[in-house]
Amino acid sequence: MNPRALTLLDRLALVGSSGRGALEFRPDHSVVTRQDYADFEKLALEAERILDSDEYKGEGIEEFQDRGGSPGGARPKIFARYEGKEWLVKFRAKRDPQSIGVDEYRYSLLAKECGIEMPETRLFEDKYFGVERFDRTPQGKLHVVSVAGLIGADYRLPSIDYKHIFQVCAVLTHSVAELWKVYRLMAFNYLIG
Repeated sequence: MNPRALTLLDRLALVGSSGRGALEFRPDHSVVTRQDYADFEKLALEAERILDSDEYKGEGIEEFQDRGGSPGGARPKIFARYEGKEWLVKFRAKRDPQSIGVDEYRYSLLAKECGIEMPETRLFEDKYFGVERFDRTPQGKLHVVSVAGLIGADYRLPSIDYKHIFQVCAVLTHSVAELWKVYRLMAFNYLIG
């Protein structure tokens, strides 16, 4: 399967009911597996091959695709199960340092120490950052969307600042408590540089 030949409808059918958030697409042609084991090294190399080559023909993409890769954002990622929980596991993008997974994990621990609410995090194979899926609860699926997605911004270009995030938060939540959460995130991100 050549990923560059897929239409938008093909992509939606492949996402089916396994994508991020609460939206599901029918017909569901997803083949996401619920295996407890993932060969993260193999999947990380496959992600690099996909991102590094204009001539990539799709060989070996099946397991990456079967695990929901890549559910949006700046870095390639997959869904995996570990000890009965569902995780979003991120891989390095071409521009990232080799230590990006460890760095992101350390930042997540520091964020928790600073009182920032976030899901459980862990390192897989000592280098791949994982975050417990925050769009799934015992009660069902939660809809999630990024600020970039809400306002139609390209996440690859630096076009959003905290003013936009505060505005979106205020319009959607009408909650001072939620605005304080955004403020804490802003201060944390500024301080860690």
